[in-house]
Amino acid sequence: LTAPFNLTVGMIGLISCFGIAHALAEYYRLNPAMNGMVASTIFLLVCTPIQKGKIQLDFLGTNGLFIAIIIALCVVEVNQFFEKRGIQLKLPDSIPSMVATFVNTLLPLLVNIVIFYGINLISIAYFGKMFPEVVMNVLTPATSAAGSLPGFLLIVTFGNLLWLFGVNGSSIIFPIVFTLGITETGMNAELCKQGAEMTHLMNL
Repeated sequence: LTAPFNLTVGMIGLISCFGIAHALAEYYRLNPAMNGMVASTIFLLVCTPIQKGKIQLDFLGTNGLFIAIIIALCVVEVNQFFEKRGIQLKLPDSIPSMVATFVNTLLPLLVNIVIFYGINLISIAYFGKMFPEVVMNVLTPATSAAGSLPGFLLIVTFGNLLWLFGVNGSSIIFPIVFTLGITETGMNAELCKQGAEMTHLMNL
């Protein structure tokens, strides 16, 4: 009975990582599918450690949503750096374009692996925790405050104030509210699945 939850809300971090990288790559006129797959690969590398032959899935869901956003954006920026500076292999014209695209994805992929897996190893060495755990420990107080009634009212008030300066307040606060809402919905769903009382007010 929990399979639909595990493969939807339980995978929202991974799904978001691919979708954000795909959309940003499309905006930069890069290869959207390749960037989405590279970002998803890096996300899995950082967020799903293997312990005793089993993959840990704790950060594939809403717990990994913020780290998914960070990885998706940074991975595409690294790929764009290579693309803008023309850092790629010059292959013969006889090589199919799909093969050439794949080969020229390997170097940015390697750089992304070194950057993010390196950060993960440094995080484990210095803090005794994976990079996603450190990020969540930093963001949890802010998430809890923003998800409370006073915090939510403050965000909405800020959005309304922006309209006074001619700025579309709804478009500014929507990413914040949406991300917090999805995160807290997932947390409530986890509590409900365990038979505990749901304590996160947003999207209760």
